[in-house]
Amino acid sequence: MLKRRIYMTLSKWVDFPYTYVPLVIGARQIGKTFIIRQVLNDSFENIVEINFVSNPEYCNIFDGSLEVDDLITEISVRVPQVKLVPGKTAIFLDEIQECPNAQTSFKPFVEDGRFRVIASGSLLGIRHRQPRSNPVGYMDEIRMYPLDFEEFLWGLGISEEITGKVRSNLTTKTPYSDSILKALEKYYFLYMIVGGMPEAVQTYLQSRNIQEVRDVQKIILVGYRNDITKYSDDSDKDKINACFDSIPVHLSKESKKFSYKIVDEEFVPTFKTYESAINWMKDASMVNLCYNLDSPSQPLGEHKVDRQFKMYMGDTGLLTYILGLNVAKSLLSGDTRVNKGAVTENIVSQCLVSSGFDLYYFRSDTLEIDFILQLGTSVVAAEIKSGNNKQSKSLDSFKNKYGVKRRMKFEKTNIYTDDKGIEHYPLFASAFIRDIQPDPEVDIDVDVDSFIKEFE
Repeated sequence: MLKRRIYMTLSKWVDFPYTYVPLVIGARQIGKTFIIRQVLNDSFENIVEINFVSNPEYCNIFDGSLEVDDLITEISVRVPQVKLVPGKTAIFLDEIQECPNAQTSFKPFVEDGRFRVIASGSLLGIRHRQPRSNPVGYMDEIRMYPLDFEEFLWGLGISEEITGKVRSNLTTKTPYSDSILKALEKYYFLYMIVGGMPEAVQTYLQSRNIQEVRDVQKIILVGYRNDITKYSDDSDKDKINACFDSIPVHLSKESKKFSYKIVDEEFVPTFKTYESAINWMKDASMVNLCYNLDSPSQPLGEHKVDRQFKMYMGDTGLLTYILGLNVAKSLLSGDTRVNKGAVTENIVSQCLVSSGFDLYYFRSDTLEIDFILQLGTSVVAAEIKSGNNKQSKSLDSFKNKYGVKRRMKFEKTNIYTDDKGIEHYPLFASAFIRDIQPDPEVDIDVDVDSFIKEFE
């Protein structure tokens, strides 16, 4: 059984007073249903599961009165063999995007308090049907992702105690021993191939066979195509497929900026032509977009250029599958330079997103920085190096031109800071970036008592 950190988040909801409904959202097949069932089975005597995809007629439950007594009556009639015991029953609304009105019931259920409700959805934001009213204040959206690298390590049998020590080295900037460094690099290269889709990870753990993992990844990608056919507008289907197919080509270029000419060479398309198709993929969590900044200034979000971006696969294992078995073999041997570092940069983007970062980069006529981050109180320029080039000309120029002092390189190396003040980390450290000391130049500790006295 794969251990997921979201389990603790949902367990806290069970233990705390009932004030909101968790709505777990994310890409298809990342384990949303499984983890919710696990939490509920560990916490409640009775579970009522309502899946609006496998049983679309259940939507009728929420078409009439949303009084809790009326809803409970409807559920008891329509859902066979349920036990609805107040205080001991949880109601799980799965694939809720198929029944928008079910969201409207969150408020009455919370205010009534007798039955805990939790929900999940895969394609929220894509369908334009709206509930009767949004349960503002009674719902908490919880974003779920494929397994991150630490969860992957847990699956391999590496304990939280050990991964805690891995993170501690980053916080204290203590280099790893050669044996630990080589082991973590090996696992990270494996993570690039297997990815974080739970079925792919579970298949690897059971078989240790990469070909069997690739068979699973193929099925997942077929599922993506089926979702495009089923859920997208007819006018967007071909555009979505074309954009999705172009991702490996874009990432295998020196400059990975998304170019519409690569998508369609027959005419010169525009952002407007593909805007709805790109937004569909983003909303479905199939891809992560990394936006260019017009200035590396805080707050970063106010400086993003909406029409200039790089497009990464949401799961790097799926990208590696598309790139082919030879790429997987190269990664197993430790060669991260294949396809101009496409997989290396994609895995870092995935690690950053699962750590809660919005993705930004900086590109001007003379300069390009792979990622721009807000870490603590600092703007950080980060470069990803798949080869052995130790020069940092771009980071040096970036500091001189824009005054960004904190600079990082993630590469095949150990932890150290060079004589120019550039911090160097092994590639896998991008998965633990929250544990890198936020801002060594600023002490953000606050004496709360003294602070309050200033205003008394």
